[in-house]
Amino acid sequence: MEDMSIDIGNQIQDTVTKCKYFSLALDETCDLTSMSQLSIFVRCIDEDFNVFQDLLEICQLKTTSKGEDVFLKIKECVEKKNLEWEKLNSVCTDGAPAMTGKFHV
Repeated sequence: MEDMSIDIGNQIQDTVTKCKYFSLALDETCDLTSMSQLSIFVRCIDEDFNVFQDLLEICQLKTTSKGEDVFLKIKECVEKKNLEWEKLNSVCTDGAPAMTGKFHV
């Protein structure tokens, strides 16, 4: 199972890195133990205009779910997946204050 998971993750990463642009959709929720979880979805369009959308990662927000913490987790995920910030064209959230907080690095 772990090998399959790694393979699927690599396929998603390859698809997204080949696209000219990508967008992210974010959702933060608490699990049964009140631990905050951040779901990061990716959407991109390839050179043949095929739309691709998948779950990129689920991250645990161990400290707080303030805007800074959310951004740092997204930054960590984008860099771990070797995605280029210059290709990010939009971010979709549910409008929660923690998701739309301003933080610049």
